[in-house]
Formats: sequence, structure tokens, C-alpha cells
Amino acid sequence: MKIKHKNMMVDCLNMLYSLDKKHKWNYNYWAARATEKESVDCGTSCCAVGWSIQMLASWQEEGIHLSTQDDGPTYFPLYKGRMLYNESEEALGISRDEFNYAFMGSTLPDIDDTAMSCLPGLPGSLTIIQVAKRVTKVLERHGYEVYEV
Repeated sequence: MKIKHKNMMVDCLNMLYSLDKKHKWNYNYWAARATEKESVDCGTSCCAVGWSIQMLASWQEEGIHLSTQDDGPTYFPLYKGRMLYNESEEALGISRDEFNYAFMGSTLPDIDDTAMSCLPGLPGSLTIIQVAKRVTKVLERHGYEVYEV
């Protein structure tokens, strides 16, 4: 993992810890246009990836952005015209498996995180803090120490 990628992941981590936990998160979508009931600061109801793309200059400067398909209601994270999870190694310095672990609730064989798994029957239903802890574990896999403040 290059230092710029580490910094991008730390930016994401800091953003996650700074968010008001009352925000509504809908992990069934990367990002979707918010209704009045679901509105949040950036105008989307989204996961950590959607928030990072909308709120972090480091992710935007890397060329990661949200795009809709046929101007529909759901956004997708793209990097160089391809889905971000397919390009996570180049864009974020993490493998697709690490990306799926950190942001989509999947598992990694070398990490015991039964306390941080998705709710049964609700894929992607991690809390903000659970995602932050998963991002921390990915950074630690790459040899970086992360300290909560």
C-alpha cells in the first residue's frame, strides 16, 4: 500500500469517526438520492464509500466518483470508468477482498471479527463504527498502526 493510499484510508477512517451517528445509512446501495425522510448532509443515503467519495478531497482527487446508470436513482462508485471494487488495488491500495471486507460486510479468513459481521438476513448492515473498525483492520494488515482518538 502506497502512502497516498494509506492517507486516503485514514481520511475515510477519520470521517467515519467524525460523523454524527444519527445519520441514516443504507448499505443496500453505494449511494442513492435521498428522500425527505432519509436526507443527510451530502444529499445521499449511502455507505462509507459513498460518503468518502462525496466528502473527501483525497478520494475525489484520485479520480473516484459516483455515477448513475441511465440517470437512475442509484449511484455507483467508479474509478477510471470501472466499478471501484474491481479497481480497489490501484485506486485505494487494497485488494478486492479487503475492499469487500471493509465496505461490504464480507469476511477475510485471517481476521476473526464475528462481533463485526452483518446482521442476519441484511447484507451490508454494518454500523458506522463497525465499518471504521474494519477499515482499521485493513490498514493494520498493511503494517500501519491506527490509534483511536
